[in-house]
Amino acid sequence: MITSNDPDPRPLAVLTDTDISQAVADGRNLEETRISQLPARDPVVVAPETDVVSAARTMLLHRIHHLPVVDGGRLVGIVDLSDLCAPMLGG
Repeated sequence: MITSNDPDPRPLAVLTDTDISQAVADGRNLEETRISQLPARDPVVVAPETDVVSAARTMLLHRIHHLPVVDGGRLVGIVDLSDLCAPMLGG
């Protein structure tokens, strides 16, 4: 998760292992590559009140595996698919 430097950090982008793998596949030297040089996407976010099924649907719709949780523009957490699977399966 890439956030702003504000006292209340805002999510700016999600950097994933796929982004790193793509940089390697593109022949980039990771020691010389800066995060700002990688493709940044406005992150899809949810509120803390979002139910588990809605969060999972959002992730599937956007084909993402990590979902920032934002309250009033401030990052308060992040969930991934495995976090959401257990409650849906009764675990």
